[in-house]
Amino acid sequence: MPIKKGTKSQHDHNNSLLNSKRPKFREYYMEKIHVDKLREDSVPFVELEEKELKKVMTQIKANAQKEFYKELKILGISILITAVILIYLNDYLNQLF
Repeated sequence: MPIKKGTKSQHDHNNSLLNSKRPKFREYYMEKIHVDKLREDSVPFVELEEKELKKVMTQIKANAQKEFYKELKILGISILITAVILIYLNDYLNQLF
């Protein structure tokens, strides 16, 4: 009858993942760990003039305000629906008893 080593092997596997057990160096010794050049896939930033920057900022604020009022309306509607359901259930339960 074979002996199950599931829990012990999982324990050994978890121990091997500890920071003290991980390799400290890269396998290919010529590869640099830290590189001082910019990444090629990064997002390029466009410099804007002060006038355009203010226009973008006001547009962002307007969109945020619209989103806030939209969420506020949804909250109000959900509170109203909850109150109506609770009133209906209260009347229904009062009629039963």
